[in-house]
Amino acid sequence: MSMGELQLSNQNVLAMTGDSSWTEVAEKEHLVHFYTADKLLIDALAHYVSRGFDNKEAVIIIATEEHLGMLNRELEDRNYDIFSLARKDLYMTIVASDLLNEFMVDGWPVKNLFEEAIQPVLQKAIRGNRKIRAFGEMVMLLWKRGLHGATIHLEHLWNELAEEYDFALLCAYPSQAFTHGLESAIQHVCKAHSKVIIAADSIQAIGENKATA
Repeated sequence: MSMGELQLSNQNVLAMTGDSSWTEVAEKEHLVHFYTADKLLIDALAHYVSRGFDNKEAVIIIATEEHLGMLNRELEDRNYDIFSLARKDLYMTIVASDLLNEFMVDGWPVKNLFEEAIQPVLQKAIRGNRKIRAFGEMVMLLWKRGLHGATIHLEHLWNELAEEYDFALLCAYPSQAFTHGLESAIQHVCKAHSKVIIAADSIQAIGENKATA
């Protein structure tokens, strides 16, 4: 996959993760990050979360248990008191699979159940007119299960929710998950976002996966 293929519209902007300026996000920004290794994801995510803390924003992390543990250790290494931030509802963490179970029915995200599951979290985070930045891996879990249509639908449910609430959202997918025959789905994933965050090694990995699948 070439860089040009990822620049699908005027709304999709290619950025390199080596430049942390991408972490200064606007309200209602919906970003997607493709990564080749968990360590690289956690490094990018720590930059994103740290910028939120430094801006006095509320940060919501919906991730796998493994990634939550890795992120917490990285933030502590950066001298953030995550327990104090959590007590103030400035750092809210949710296990992605647990939240998915609240609104998935027969392999499909149900809109009203999704809203009932996530709206209380947003309402708590927004107290005091705080800005919100969130990270979500639920779409990644659906994609890995082969539920590509459900993945795209969930991305759009987030976009619809952003019409009611002001928050920035970062999603992330491992580039290894994009193999031959999924070109159309990849296009839909990118089009559901306002900005694509991708490093050169991810572009190369996606291309290699397509060639060898």
